[in-house]
Amino acid sequence: PLRVPKKGDIIKITPENMETWKMLLIREGHTIRVTADNKIFINEKDTSEYKVEKDYYFVMGDNRTNSSDSRYWGFLPRENIIGEALLVYWSWDPNIPFSEVGQLLGSIRWNRIAMLIR
Repeated sequence: PLRVPKKGDIIKITPENMETWKMLLIREGHTIRVTADNKIFINEKDTSEYKVEKDYYFVMGDNRTNSSDSRYWGFLPRENIIGEALLVYWSWDPNIPFSEVGQLLGSIRWNRIAMLIR
């Protein structure tokens, strides 16, 4: 499972998961490295834990399979969010595959389209 960090979370850093958390630490202004004997150093201190300093969000691109999002470039810090969703643009049953176009078009949820998000 994917874990989106929030301020105050304690993350266990290991040589195996270091690459997963490396960009987050760098964005928070820290250095991280692993030695030949598998010791983790954050800001040149030998440690295996890191306390998250900011709240983060997972941000999905506009096309799940053909766009870069948090799976590619990492989590987004709260301070970088400059807007919010206003309304539902389009809505249909997400459980129907795109290969079933006829069934998919029949699943359009007209009562949700153009509705303001509360």
